[in-house]
Amino acid sequence: MGKAKATHEELARAVENERKRASVRSLDLSFNELADMYRTGEIRISPDYQRLFRWETAKQSQFIESIILEMPIPPIYMVEVTEDKWELIDGLQRLSTYLHFKGDLELPDHDPQIIRNVSFLELESCDIVPQLNGMKFVDLTTALQHRVRRATLRVDIVRREGNPRFAYHMFKRLNTGGEPLSNQETRNCSIRLLGTSFVDFSATVVKDENFQKCIEDITDEYRSRMGVDELVLRFFAFKNNLKQYVHDIDPFLTNFLERVTDPTAEDAIPFDKPAEEKLFRKTFMVLAKTLGTKAFSRFANNSFAGGFSCPITKPFLLAWPL
Repeated sequence: MGKAKATHEELARAVENERKRASVRSLDLSFNELADMYRTGEIRISPDYQRLFRWETAKQSQFIESIILEMPIPPIYMVEVTEDKWELIDGLQRLSTYLHFKGDLELPDHDPQIIRNVSFLELESCDIVPQLNGMKFVDLTTALQHRVRRATLRVDIVRREGNPRFAYHMFKRLNTGGEPLSNQETRNCSIRLLGTSFVDFSATVVKDENFQKCIEDITDEYRSRMGVDELVLRFFAFKNNLKQYVHDIDPFLTNFLERVTDPTAEDAIPFDKPAEEKLFRKTFMVLAKTLGTKAFSRFANNSFAGGFSCPITKPFLLAWPL
């Protein structure tokens, strides 16, 4: 017999409890104020998240054109880490574009096809005021420079005394639209709001030379979308939580990552890092010696053949008893 529906009173009480724990405040800040906070470290953009800045020059330029024309700008969202430090959880493309235009953008790893000049954005593809094309910030009139710096936008801040899981769920939902992220990119960034233990562990084992040999044939685009990180996550999710897998891979991976990251969760999954790392390295030592770059190829006609194929994955299943 299924669980009884909540009464209207129970529903109202549950919603009100979570609403109170959300604790969000709103401020109207200028881009210049946000840039100052970025330079002084008051606004933090985590390295994994920062790598996701991928608006092409044309899109960056049109956003700057929108600022100059005083068009409405959607809000950005932060989470309060300490009283004087915020972490960006939505608005990366907009804030990074402004910083790029002003010459303040710092990227740990950027795609030269997207950011050809890291120091200063040179406008192109402005289709409302084409006279802006070819200009950098220093080329604007003094009045337009002031307009860009003083342009304001709403900043919604999740307060630190609120529910720690609220910021995590907020990030996941905000990043289902806008500039599309891969599912693993969203997972890898949002999970940091719950904890970093597993993603830090994953960042270590992903460098294993035998694992790297097995995935040698994957494309640069697959790598850039955190596909390699997802392969590591798949390995440990299937090894430790196979019984929960039905057929939708992404909810399954997200569920495992949440449960292995947050030890306070009711359904937390214990994770012995030394033992898990030993098994991972041993598995890929065997796979590298026996299958090499064919470890992720399709298995057909009693042999592995063809290019890289994202698995559910037969080599992993065969390797578990090692």
